[in-house]
Amino acid sequence: MQIIDNKTIKMADVINNIIPFADNLFFRTGYFFFSGYKEIYKNLKNKNLKILVGKDIQRGLGGIINELSYNNLNHKPKSIVRKEYYESLVKVFNDVNEVDNKETVEAYQVFKQKILDGSLEIRKTVDPDHSKVYVFENSANNNQNGIYLGSVIKGSSNLTLSGLRGQNEDNEIFKENDYYNLYKSKFFELWETSIPLVDKENLPIFEKEVLNKVWVNQLPKPYHIYLRVLDEYFSLIEDKDIITPAKITKDKINLRYQVDAIRQALNIINKHGGAIVADVVGLGKSIVASCIAKNLDLQTIIITPPHLKQQWEDYRFEFRFDAKVYGSGSVLNAINENNDGHPRLIIVDEAHKFRNEEKSIYANLHRLCKGNKVILLTATPFNNNPKDIFALVKLFQIPAKSTIQTIDNLSLRFKELVKHYNRIKKLKKVDEDGQEIKNEINTLAAQIRDLISPLLIRRSRLDLQNIKVYNDDLKLQGIEFPVVKPPKHIEYDFGKLNDLYVKTLQFIVPGEKEYGFKGARYNVVGYIKDDKKLEEVAKRLNIDSRLIKNSQKFLAQFMKRLLVHRFESSIEAFRKTLDKMILSHKRIEEWYKRGFVPIYKKGDLPDIDDFPDEDGDEIWQKISEIYGDLGEKGFELVNTADLEPNYVNDLYSDMNILIQIQSMWKNFDPSTDPKVAKIKELITNNLNENPKRKLVIFSIYSDTVNYLYSLIKDYFRIFKYSSEDSTVENRNIIRENFDAGYINQKNNFDILIATDAISEGYNLHNAGIIFNYDIPYNPTRVIQRVGRINRVNKKVYDELHIYNFFPSPTGEEETGIRRISTLKIDIIKALLGDDTKYLSVDELVKSYDEKFNDEMNRTEDMSWDTKYKNLILSLKDSPELKEAHKIPMRTKIKRLKSFIERGVLVFGKKGMDYAFKLGISDKETLAITAAEALRLFESDSSEIPQKISDTFFSIYEYTKNNLFIRKSEIPKDRGLIEAIEKVHLLKELVPDHKDYFEDLEYVLNELGDLPAKFAKTIRAIRKENLYEEVKALINEVPHDYLQKIIQEADSIEEGEESLILAEEL
Repeated sequence: MQIIDNKTIKMADVINNIIPFADNLFFRTGYFFFSGYKEIYKNLKNKNLKILVGKDIQRGLGGIINELSYNNLNHKPKSIVRKEYYESLVKVFNDVNEVDNKETVEAYQVFKQKILDGSLEIRKTVDPDHSKVYVFENSANNNQNGIYLGSVIKGSSNLTLSGLRGQNEDNEIFKENDYYNLYKSKFFELWETSIPLVDKENLPIFEKEVLNKVWVNQLPKPYHIYLRVLDEYFSLIEDKDIITPAKITKDKINLRYQVDAIRQALNIINKHGGAIVADVVGLGKSIVASCIAKNLDLQTIIITPPHLKQQWEDYRFEFRFDAKVYGSGSVLNAINENNDGHPRLIIVDEAHKFRNEEKSIYANLHRLCKGNKVILLTATPFNNNPKDIFALVKLFQIPAKSTIQTIDNLSLRFKELVKHYNRIKKLKKVDEDGQEIKNEINTLAAQIRDLISPLLIRRSRLDLQNIKVYNDDLKLQGIEFPVVKPPKHIEYDFGKLNDLYVKTLQFIVPGEKEYGFKGARYNVVGYIKDDKKLEEVAKRLNIDSRLIKNSQKFLAQFMKRLLVHRFESSIEAFRKTLDKMILSHKRIEEWYKRGFVPIYKKGDLPDIDDFPDEDGDEIWQKISEIYGDLGEKGFELVNTADLEPNYVNDLYSDMNILIQIQSMWKNFDPSTDPKVAKIKELITNNLNENPKRKLVIFSIYSDTVNYLYSLIKDYFRIFKYSSEDSTVENRNIIRENFDAGYINQKNNFDILIATDAISEGYNLHNAGIIFNYDIPYNPTRVIQRVGRINRVNKKVYDELHIYNFFPSPTGEEETGIRRISTLKIDIIKALLGDDTKYLSVDELVKSYDEKFNDEMNRTEDMSWDTKYKNLILSLKDSPELKEAHKIPMRTKIKRLKSFIERGVLVFGKKGMDYAFKLGISDKETLAITAAEALRLFESDSSEIPQKISDTFFSIYEYTKNNLFIRKSEIPKDRGLIEAIEKVHLLKELVPDHKDYFEDLEYVLNELGDLPAKFAKTIRAIRKENLYEEVKALINEVPHDYLQKIIQEADSIEEGEESLILAEEL
């Protein structure tokens, strides 16, 4: 007796060998699926086939076909049984990958024809039947005059691909007439009482309920496919009951766009473990985050700038969620006080301040976030470099196992973007008209925007105005946005001080051949004669020699720039800077006389890019930490004999220049300050024009705020605020006088003069004018400033006005503010779709006003997806969208519309996320972003679909098979490679901690998820002090932190793959 086990002998092969000798086939199977029919269809021509199905079917997890449990069918009308089977058949046909190919189309045509000619019938048993019996009635020419009537195969195989070929089975074949007669008779007993599913009589209903609903027969309009893709991609789970701001605040806060943001964020966090909430300033990110925390109902840790701690305490109380609030410098405390292993929600306000993964503050935040849900709040996630966004994303994504499905490899993509950014920086030096830079910036911005879009919630005011359902909701509640007028740049005449002004700048930033300030005191290593000596110093500091050399060089340049910027801010700020720098130089002079020169303390190296983003006062604090009291421990000393002779000459020259400048301004009378006179004039004019319209004056430096306040306080009702004024009483005064939404309004002040300590977290919309007394290096500061008076909860003025005190023409070239700002603000605007322009920047040939007008007219002001969201939201419950919902999964059409791109466009789903790919050929695919894909899917109702061509399936098959294949390799720079090698060595040197180092190596090498700061700590471990430094490493990078990363990586479920739609372009 022959055993058919699908190993040595395939059931499908046996059936195909028997069919040619038979005329009639009677198949009794537990359940039937088209994949099984496809295995035998080529031999069914001129054969009569009856299939008796004993069970309904459904598709379970992993694409497995399961039996449906159901009660006795005698209690169900035949029409209901038939309908349920049809539905299950359609669902499985459209869902299962095994029948999604060219051969299925051919098999389907045979299937349909056999139904039409009556040679194929399918019925359903009344009672559940698990039997698998295949009866073959031999033709008259093959039954040997009745001696061999036919064959019977009985066993475990269902009429499916798995049953006939894919999985292990146990079937026997019988050729005796007794067996044949027995099982043929049994078949017809059940056949007579069964429920017809497919035959000539039921053909109309079968066509309607099955044939017209499977993908093979579909040719929908491209417009309906476009709508279906939009609906799938942008859909929110609206039927899920969430706790809205209105429920918490008793309808005090009830804005549709915020509710949608909460739903979207909950969806993103569920998919990706975290979300970036990046609505522009003034749209209520804190409200959205508070409601997310309330809905997640997790213990929450809030990391926020210190001056916003009280505001978050207020939100925690108002929105009634369990939270602890920590200042941004207390992340380590948050770790130590919340280490009980329970999952938490981490909210990071002003998250862009944590963008540098080489710093301890970032590394500790990374530790805090791992194993928890994360919400990052920032209006400016893209700051200086694509690596900044990558650092933020890595707080809740593992580079080697990202949950983002629209990219092949997160690390590699960001590495490419960083290279692109660096090319743009080089291009700035040679691009004369700026147009090439503009194009490159837009390209880079779009790439980053698309890359992080699955994680990002970002709306501007223009988005809200252009998405009809949001705009209607705002109008219904009487909310309108004021018009932000183009900024006016204020220049002032130095008069008698002009010569002194120019001479000062010539000293600070001289030309190539001019005598002037060099910054030698800040660039000691640049004067070390011998590279070997430099390596020795770097080794003692545990720092790469190239890094320390570049850092000191850049710091010297920055100090010159800082001098100019303080000079442009106010004479008082400049004089205090001179005093501090002269004192610092004198201390270095004392050290030099002892035969040594001190350099950096051990610990974090300063990053020159960090300084411009700090408050002005924080800059001095950071610099003093490095160059302050030279009597304290922590410096490495360089022998003066190892320095170039010109070091001391440059040091004395710099000190003499500073002393000379100090002397030049010694007798300056503040009452004659032309800049102060100019702002007094502007304040007077604006208050005379509208006495009720209040003003805010911003400066980077508290020295300038105090100086300006002292000179104008007797002329106006003015209130001063900086970090040193940060008291509860002062904050309440500001709310009472400048917050239009505050209940207890007062009118004791017309003017607020403040540092950027108030540019975050405060509502100041009783003011309609902002004066930027000096311009920050980072233009996002100005964006935040204007956001304080442009709030969503109450419109006070129809227009908002901005006055920018730019450096005068004489000083602008030295500060480079306009040139520096252009690159950053253009990227921010194109990347995230900002809704207005706060800086009139002109680094090339255009005037400031022309530049501003260009920016205002740019389409990037509106987010890339706004038009798509507006369309799909406006069509909710429409006939067009209902028609789109009827499109079966795996539907395929060809487009006649002309595209630059050619190939097969595929929209797929994996788990809870979506992916897009463009098949170029049968050997090449391209992962594309949602923005690129939606542009290709876009259509209108007039476009006519076409049938796919003969070449479609070869490209489609390859694209489908590679739709979710990811590249897992991690790009490794020299520092990471050295860290991995060091860990590999430590496994052997410290066997007591082998398990720890194996996990550390895995996180570094395979997952790429350890901050650069920790990698630097690893590289610095020396044999001379091995056990003490290993102990310190385990304390800084604890084992449970590594285990959380590994567990998170292991818990990422790839999800079930299901193809959605495809178009041939």
